[in-house]
Amino acid sequence: MNETKEGLVGKRNPYLDACRGVAAISVIAIHTAFYGYLFVPDWFKSLTLLIDVPFFFYLSGWASSYRRPDVIKTGKNILRIWAQWIVFIILIEILCLLTVKLPYSYSPLTDFSDLLKSFLFADNMAPGFYVVGASIWFIPYFFGVLLLNNAVLTIFNRSSRPEEYAKAYTVFLFLSIIWVGFGDYFFGLDVPFILFYGALWMMGYIGFAKTKRFSSFILTILAAIAGLILSAYVDYHLNSMDFLDMQTSKCIPSLKYFFFSLFIIIISRYVENFVKKPSRILSHIGENALYYFFGQGVGSSILSHNLIRPLSLIWFPVWLVAFLVNLLLTVIVAESTRFIYRRLKLLVLKIYEKTRRIE
Repeated sequence: MNETKEGLVGKRNPYLDACRGVAAISVIAIHTAFYGYLFVPDWFKSLTLLIDVPFFFYLSGWASSYRRPDVIKTGKNILRIWAQWIVFIILIEILCLLTVKLPYSYSPLTDFSDLLKSFLFADNMAPGFYVVGASIWFIPYFFGVLLLNNAVLTIFNRSSRPEEYAKAYTVFLFLSIIWVGFGDYFFGLDVPFILFYGALWMMGYIGFAKTKRFSSFILTILAAIAGLILSAYVDYHLNSMDFLDMQTSKCIPSLKYFFFSLFIIIISRYVENFVKKPSRILSHIGENALYYFFGQGVGSSILSHNLIRPLSLIWFPVWLVAFLVNLLLTVIVAESTRFIYRRLKLLVLKIYEKTRRIE
């Protein structure tokens, strides 16, 4: 652990939080472009994917590098995120029920079993706000990556060469992506996602692309460009995939999407050298990024139902206005959920303390 990391143990890295804030806002921009807005050109939709889920996983790995791997703490963190999700779903269902008698309503879940399934990230969650279910797919994979990588790193830390083992494990995950990309399966259908995002998480953990030298930054960018061109060429000839179609490359993750996602990672690590005081607003959003990931689906759903399809000639101003409205709606939903969750948490803790005193 280097001196910089030692100084940040037990503290938050404001720049990293600001990057998370950028990632959260970018997801809002992505879904403003993708859901229901047929006037947005495909090339722009692909461009918005530059800052997407891979960046979030990289940042999570980076944040984890400031503390020792601990499977128990990781499990508690997962339970905390899950509790936040359950509170969010309950609030969304209450909101849907309140609109039932209104001229324009949002469909609630009508079956209790469906509500329980939505707590477990099932597909048919919050039908009134369908973008919520469609955009939260990565959370179960996030849980899997956290548990898997922390378990492996815990074992590595017991050896005399934990950093070397961590780098070797990252290379293994990356090579497995290639295996899956050309072999379709690797012990199961969804494992490609675990391998892909697990590798990005580990890249954040080992500090991939961290440099203060401009020459190293340029060389890494050039390597990413070369990798993108080569992988896009292979995808085009083997899978007949359009070069600009990043959405298809995202599901199931491909090498083209991997190299495409590297640009924001490389740039963010180099820009870190010049940012002394990150934006407090971005840092706040980053500290509460998951609330914003949850909430953005509500705004996107509302806009997709109500936005008038304009002429293609004016698509960007309309997208920009829709994005700003979506951002405002997301802030309201995210901060409301955060406030209610914190109050419920305090209430539960008070009840628990009183119960302990009685015993």
